[in-house]
Formats: sequence, structure tokens, C-alpha cells
Amino acid sequence: MAKLVGWVIFLFPFLAASTAAAEEELRVLASARLTPPSVVEGFEREFGVQVRFEYFESPEALTAYLKTRPPGDLALMRGYYVEDLVRTGFLAALDHRLLPNLDNLSPLARRKSVDPGCLYAMPYLQGTVGILYRAGLWGPWPPSWENIFGPNSGPAPFALGKQYRDAMGVALLYLGYSCNSTSPIAIGQAAELLRNLTSHPAFLGFMDPDTLVRYFKERFLYVAITYNNLAAKAMAEDPGLAFHVPRQGSLGWSYVYVINDESPLKAAAHAWLNYLLRPEVAAEISAWNRATTSNRAALDFLPPEIRNNAVLYPPETVWESNEFPRSVGDAESTYLDYWSRLQ
Repeated sequence: MAKLVGWVIFLFPFLAASTAAAEEELRVLASARLTPPSVVEGFEREFGVQVRFEYFESPEALTAYLKTRPPGDLALMRGYYVEDLVRTGFLAALDHRLLPNLDNLSPLARRKSVDPGCLYAMPYLQGTVGILYRAGLWGPWPPSWENIFGPNSGPAPFALGKQYRDAMGVALLYLGYSCNSTSPIAIGQAAELLRNLTSHPAFLGFMDPDTLVRYFKERFLYVAITYNNLAAKAMAEDPGLAFHVPRQGSLGWSYVYVINDESPLKAAAHAWLNYLLRPEVAAEISAWNRATTSNRAALDFLPPEIRNNAVLYPPETVWESNEFPRSVGDAESTYLDYWSRLQ
């Protein structure tokens, strides 16, 4: 994988300043900006420990870096890479005695997690993959995967997100396979399905989140397979958009926090995680990201427009129908090989 992904580190600009009183500094490696500055500042004031984020260009770039067992204290990452990192010995076992706020997590979030017992990973944010579209495009009926992958797909310009496990995973589900299939035949069929899309005259490509939202706003794009939190942001700006998770089931997504086994600041790292699990803090994180929190106790602290948003907090039947990506072991190279031919 290392030859396919390089890493680029970006420092969080608003964390650059140091506090003289702080005696320790936690280094957090992440592939997405998901932590509000106010949450960081609150922790630093209360605990006298600085938190410095270093950002990577993709989940794959971050994971490739973590597999080299670099210095650092924590990582904020996509959940499906946890099992691989456990095997490398990078992850420290979480000390639940230092994390009493784990009790605030919803049972569903824990059950659907790649690490249900939270032995190595703390659930942070979660969500589902579905179809964002201009309302009325299919009349009064919500779309299904058939509207994307079927022979009569593409009534208007459409796109897919560019994260390869999610794009390949949805294709696998449509074909009747697990999104975590390790079968070269199944993976090849999913890649062929996606390859057929690339030749469709209405297909605009595999897009990063910012481009996807901008294209919807500018009316270049009418349909996309994307994440519910991104859909919620787009719909807040354009009430003419709608989001649907097909009844056939879909993918779930999650971000989790893990601790480096070689961190000299494990106590401070646990304090950070336990702070993030406070209901009022988790609610602030959810509202700032407009994303679904894994923290059940945070719901009472959310503003109504977030708590009552059916895109972010759908019925449990939607969550239950989701399959979450997990490690595919050696088959990952097969996924990446096919994916590279689609770019």
C-alpha cells in the first residue's frame, strides 16, 4: 500500500500557539478535521495539556503512516482500519477505569462498532451512506441502488464519493455480496460495475466531499452516493435536496479514537478521550460537524435542528440494516489494484 499512498501532514492552524502553563502536549494524527477548536481549548484550560493535530490527506495515508509505528499519542481514524493496527501492535488497550464516560455511548453504536467492547477504539462519530438527490427526480418514490447501478440509471448528472472502500462496498452490496468480501471474483465484479458507471454520459466522477457539495449547490450535480452528514450540510443550504438510505441496506461509517501503545502520555490521552465522551462535549462535536454522535447521553444537549434531523438520526431500523466496513486483510491489495484502474 505504501507505494500507492503518500502522506501529507497539515498542522491545525488554530492550535499552533502554545500555552506556557501546559506541561504536556498530546499529538493527535487524523485524516479529517472533526474536532471543534472550542473543544480543544476547553480541554487545554481544564487539564493544562495541549492538543496538537496533524492531518493527512486520506484515511489510507494516515493508516500507512501508523503502520510504521511512528511517534505520537492518539489517532482519529476510520474504524475499518482498527483490526489491522491491532495486529501491528500499534494500539494500546483502553483502560476503562480511566474512561467512566464510556457508559454514555449508545448500545447500538457499540454493537455496530468494529470493536464492540471498546478494547482498543473509542467510537467518536458515526453515520450511514445513502443517496443525496434533487427531490422529485423520481416522482414521489425514493431512489434505490437500482437507480444508480441498474440498466436505466443516470436520469441526471450523478457522482460517487471517492473513498474506495465505500464506493466498492456499495457496489458489492448491490451485487449481493458483503461489503467486506475478500473474494477476488466478487471484488472484480464490483470494480466492473463501477467501471461501467465511468462510461455513463451522466456520470461526473468520484468526488471529494467539498467538490460534491459545491456541484450540488451550483446545480451541476443532481444525484450522488455519499455520507449522511455531508447530505445534511448540503440540505441545510438547499431545501430542494433529499436523502434516502435504500431499503436493501447500506454501509455504515465511523470514526474512532485510538491510543498509540508507545505513547508516554497514556494518562493524558485517556483524559482527552473521557473529556470527549462528556455529553455536552459530544453534543458540541456533533453540532459543529453536523454529524451523528455515538454518544447517547449527548442527545439531550443537541439543538433541536440537529437532534430532530432524520438524516442524522434516522430510525434504528436504518442503522440495523447497515453493514460496516471492516479489515479485509490481504485482499486490500486487490481492492486497491482494481480501484487504481478506475481513477
